[in-house]
Amino acid sequence: MLVHVTDSQIRSWRLRGFKLEHIARVCGTTISRISHRIQLIWQNDQQRAEYFGDPDEQTIRQRCVEIQATWSDRERQKREVGRGGRWRATVVPASILAHAQD
Repeated sequence: MLVHVTDSQIRSWRLRGFKLEHIARVCGTTISRISHRIQLIWQNDQQRAEYFGDPDEQTIRQRCVEIQATWSDRERQKREVGRGGRWRATVVPASILAHAQD
């Protein structure tokens, strides 16, 4: 079966620590070729970053709002952190408090 592995997949595998030998085997190619492909991937990423530059704070906020506008209520609930209901104080046993004050 012929499978095309994307640059994004290779980048992800490499960032997760997969060895070149494993990636080459999965891609059905040599270690030398996969090493060269990874080098090209990094170079393209670097050139793209230099061309576009890092977005400023305002651009990041704007893009976040645009993405969040597409979320369903369920998706928003899944992604919200720290808003899971009523706040409750942490209960610490008196013996631990007394020990901590010593």
